Amino acid sequence: MLIKLDDLISRYNIDITGIIHVGAHECEELVDYDKYIKRDKILWIEAQQDKVLLSLQKYENIIIEQAVVSDKIESVTTLKILLEKYNEIPFNFINLDIQGAELSALKGMEEYLNNIEYVYTEVNKKSVYKNCAIIEEIDEYLNNYGFYRVETVWTAEDCGDAFYIKKKYSPVKKSVIFKPEGRLGNAIFRYLASAVLCMKYDMKFILHDDMDYTKITAFEYYPGADHVGDDIEFTGYSSLNSLMEYVNKNDKIVCFNTLGCLKNKCDLLNLTANHLINTNTNHGLYVKNITTITDDNYFDMLDTTLKNTTINIIMDGYFQFDYLYLKNKSEILQFINANNNEHYIQTDTNHRFLMKDIIDNMELPISKIYDIVIHIRLGDFNDRPDFIEYEYYEKLFQSIDFTNKRVCILLAPVDSKSDAYFLNQCTEWFNKNTDLTKTTITIESNDLMTDFNIMKQTKILVCSMSTLSWSAAYLSTILETCYMPNYNFYELSDRKILTFKKPIENTILYDVKTTNKNSKN
Repeated sequence: MLIKLDDLISRYNIDITGIIHVGAHECEELVDYDKYIKRDKILWIEAQQDKVLLSLQKYENIIIEQAVVSDKIESVTTLKILLEKYNEIPFNFINLDIQGAELSALKGMEEYLNNIEYVYTEVNKKSVYKNCAIIEEIDEYLNNYGFYRVETVWTAEDCGDAFYIKKKYSPVKKSVIFKPEGRLGNAIFRYLASAVLCMKYDMKFILHDDMDYTKITAFEYYPGADHVGDDIEFTGYSSLNSLMEYVNKNDKIVCFNTLGCLKNKCDLLNLTANHLINTNTNHGLYVKNITTITDDNYFDMLDTTLKNTTINIIMDGYFQFDYLYLKNKSEILQFINANNNEHYIQTDTNHRFLMKDIIDNMELPISKIYDIVIHIRLGDFNDRPDFIEYEYYEKLFQSIDFTNKRVCILLAPVDSKSDAYFLNQCTEWFNKNTDLTKTTITIESNDLMTDFNIMKQTKILVCSMSTLSWSAAYLSTILETCYMPNYNFYELSDRKILTFKKPIENTILYDVKTTNKNSKN
């Protein structure tokens, strides 16, 4: 087979239920067929008795008939007669390699051709054998049954292989490609954004490091080409390479063909090869197959660009759109649970997490289950605009009733004098303002997943400016009240469209240094 079966199945989303292979020779294609279908669903037909006997000795459990097939019952047999013996096999794929007699064999199938969806056949540009049909004759005959030629490969001898498909071209499911960036909290945000796309457009989620680049390429090739006009314009680019170089410079969905024409849009769901164009030159259409979604273009892609087409998407942003995830929370949680044993997320430090471990609750000891958890982010946050100064925590503490509560102050290990001083201020407040016989204060610092689950399994959570604490609140099945900082510093930055203020409906915003008193949040 000049055209690899693996490529055809991947490119055209083929589901083979039964194969008729005419011109078996020594059943060389069995190694390819075995990957997709059981041997008792393949009928081999071979004219030479010695090849039939050899194949039976060489392979187990094969079905093979010795026959010379044509469209007439003379010294040869029609495929219709052979197929009547195997009515229980749902044949939908036929492969013909019988030295120019392919058209005769197809005509001999009669009504059985109605059940076939895919035809792979040897073809010829001229009569290289006696009574050999040329490719245009095969095209014409198969067109009458609703087939279109979508693949053709020629050799130097003017013969080759062609692949015909009956139903409309249906592209393989496209992918949302998760690009690791940031720590766990940001990775969860990126997964939520990916989940929305997967649900809305029936796309497949793939972790960037697990992506098979042999199957997901920058450009996808289609053998047919549209006529010039409509959304196709001539360009000044003289070669395919120059066109590809141009398209690679942007993330627009752009299509172009080898005639030097540029398409600005393309409906991949309804794209079919036009068998009347470029038969001799094998020119075709190249469609940009991967685009990048960032924070800035996420909603444009979600609401407009992706409506009429599907492409592989690389997720490259923070995607902190809490209002979108809260609005679609029920559907997102269903999506996560449906895929929790398959989907992984990854941080930029190459820590990989199975979504099941993210969404399910870790079994914590009773000693680590608290009524109130206060998450404080110090260390790398010092001197940043999103650092929450102690005075704002103190103001918040005054509004919370800690009586008869088990309280946890959760933070990373203290490794600086400034961090130690900050923590000391917090503990002194509790010592002065709570009855320690009725309120228990514990300071915790554990591994990442333990801290994440301590936050996820409390009833009241005070979040810092941390996507990790926001994510714990969002994914919690226990949380009753969440306190989030009412920050506004993003208004002056390139991340002003991002927000993670509200992980659950019952979220109370507390003031921080950057709080805008005139804000309507």
